[in-house]
Amino acid sequence: MDLVGYYLLTRLGLPIQPKKAAQPLTCIATSDLPCPISGVIEHATFLAGVDDPHVILTRVYVTASQTVIGPDRGVPDTLGEIFVTAGSIAEASAILDGLLAEIQFPIVPA
Repeated sequence: MDLVGYYLLTRLGLPIQPKKAAQPLTCIATSDLPCPISGVIEHATFLAGVDDPHVILTRVYVTASQTVIGPDRGVPDTLGEIFVTAGSIAEASAILDGLLAEIQFPIVPA
């Protein structure tokens, strides 16, 4: 918290807190991508094919040839994450569910 900055803003008559919107301007749904099975990652481009205008962020946390752990051997590794935006929570959730159903993880069981 920058008290000097806040003081100067108030002295200039500028608001220091933005006004709250009457309703959400956008809704965001996010999901981590847990490893479905233990094995070795063939390539780390499995989110490159996600082509939807609602997707605002994809991150891949694994690299090619990395050994990953699935639920059969313990707590699954997180392979990545995906963020989706839409006009309502239900719409964002439906879009995210559809995208999650399409993602194929390139894992060779080990």
